[in-house]
Amino acid sequence: LAGGLRLFGLNIPVAVTMFGAIFPERFSFLTKRLWNRVDGVITATKHVQGKLKSNGIASVQVKHGVIRNLVEEQGDVVILPKHRVLFWRDMTKKNGADVALEAFDQLAPKYPEVSFAFAVRQHWDPIEGVDAIESKHKNFTVYHFPYEDGITLPKLLLESLCVVMPIRHMSIDPQLVIAETLASGVPIIATDQRSNPEFIVVGKTGYLVPLGDVEATTKALDAMLSDQSKLLQMGIDAKKDIETRWNWDSYASELAKIYTGLLQK
Repeated sequence: LAGGLRLFGLNIPVAVTMFGAIFPERFSFLTKRLWNRVDGVITATKHVQGKLKSNGIASVQVKHGVIRNLVEEQGDVVILPKHRVLFWRDMTKKNGADVALEAFDQLAPKYPEVSFAFAVRQHWDPIEGVDAIESKHKNFTVYHFPYEDGITLPKLLLESLCVVMPIRHMSIDPQLVIAETLASGVPIIATDQRSNPEFIVVGKTGYLVPLGDVEATTKALDAMLSDQSKLLQMGIDAKKDIETRWNWDSYASELAKIYTGLLQK
């Protein structure tokens, strides 16, 4: 769209902010011409910047802050001390729900004092076997949206010791659920792919695991739960790290400089 505006005669600069970079080969004869017309490309992550560069497109990285502040959303809900391990996303294989479920199934008996929970929306293609695991373990619960009275996503998250998010398919970079979890002061286990390593400091704010690797996910979660005082500190470090590296303080001014530079050209 941006390249098309310039191609068809728009006589002012056009800047684009990209949160993904997909280049279908069958349309390359057209897309290359359009990309060459774009005056400025901005992206939040090094991953997307690298994808753009490999296709001959220069870009500038400008880190933004967290879109959804779940700490501010908690309102008047009573937040209990941290006692939960949480998976929050659609209950699908693409989101790694099957990996999280197997890890929870293995560790729920070992940590009876910990609550293991899924907070999910309805989906047309959910994984199977969840009801059986919920019946098997007293400390495993599935919360379906819309949640019952007294249950909110901020409450579930802020009461969590950590989040398990072994996503296989990422739609954008950054995947906002990763940043929002860390910004809430909750360490996370996520897949080692795309922009996730830019957000998680391994061993300090969370862990990265291979895609679809139940054993690695279970091992990382077991290590975290075995030292809960360290785990609480990881949550503190996660919040501080995101606030330091990913925030809105300089975002607008950096964009303004880029736009001004394009106008001066």
